[in-house]
Amino acid sequence: MPVPTSKNHKPLRPKSRLNTEDTRSTLIRAAQKHFGANGYKAASVHEIARDAKLNVSLVNYHFGGKEGLFKACFKQAGLARLEIAERILVTEPSSIEEVRIRLGLFVDEMLIDSMRNPEIFAIIQRELTAEFDILGDVFRTTFFRTFKLLSAFFTKAKEKKILATWVDPNLSAVQLIGSIMHIIRSDEIRAKIFKKSIDDPNVRATTRDYLVKTTLEGIWNQGRK
Repeated sequence: MPVPTSKNHKPLRPKSRLNTEDTRSTLIRAAQKHFGANGYKAASVHEIARDAKLNVSLVNYHFGGKEGLFKACFKQAGLARLEIAERILVTEPSSIEEVRIRLGLFVDEMLIDSMRNPEIFAIIQRELTAEFDILGDVFRTTFFRTFKLLSAFFTKAKEKKILATWVDPNLSAVQLIGSIMHIIRSDEIRAKIFKKSIDDPNVRATTRDYLVKTTLEGIWNQGRK
């Protein structure tokens, strides 16, 4: 079968996977900024495509439209956080010191990720409840799996008798993730009032250690029931 050629007789090659992935990534990066700043309903795919310097038809081609692009942005963020949890929390802890170290790594990387991707945090804060009908399935397969890994980590520590017998792993996971989210959410005003931000490595380290200590001090099994 003859190879299709263009007018200048050079063989026409299909778009490479690399080009496809580059286009998707470029659109997702642009979309994150618009969804983070304006919300799902107010964001415009035309403006997203313009900022990405790509034809708006590519939004439909790669994502099936605005909703698909929105879900892709959320999924990418969820998978990034899931990768953090899988890398740090899967190993079964053998001591309170290991629990402390691994929780510290988890908190630290979550804080760093929030600084690298502020638009994603804005999407989580603004849209998860309002647009759960759209994001629910993605949330369950990414962000919720991160929560489950953290809860399982607390469960293993409890089974090893590192944590007290009364500890509820799910509530401990909720408490720690909630504290991380609050620190991220309040960082801007904290910087304005106290001149301290998690952008500063020293402030971030102090914040990380404080979150881990306040989490563990109450649930560490020190001979208590």
